[in-house]
Amino acid sequence: MEVLIVDDDVAVRESEKKILERAGFDVETAGNGLAAFAELQQRSFSAMVCDIRMPFLDGKSFYEQVEEFFPEIANRTIFVTGFSSEDDTRQFLESSGQPFLEKPVELVDLVNAVRKMVDKG
Repeated sequence: MEVLIVDDDVAVRESEKKILERAGFDVETAGNGLAAFAELQQRSFSAMVCDIRMPFLDGKSFYEQVEEFFPEIANRTIFVTGFSSEDDTRQFLESSGQPFLEKPVELVDLVNAVRKMVDKG
């Protein structure tokens, strides 16, 4: 059960990685959408946790690319954001149909969301 975490905040990324590894997942990380896209070209993941606001390739643009080239992981994406109340972010989250968690993320909610996504497989 491999999980990809995509977040430009190192502290958030490492915290999420540690908790998911403790929960039994194999975790890879990427600091932005470009780096994450490169990871997806190398291997498959059971789930992906993706921030919305990132440099180089933000979560929305990254997700659109993933939908086109890796639709199987697009359907296993969980978004995390501190900006869900903003209109454009809210519209994107609703149109994606993917689950999302508010930052700061409750770690138990993260583990549960990833487990649910992996189980849906």
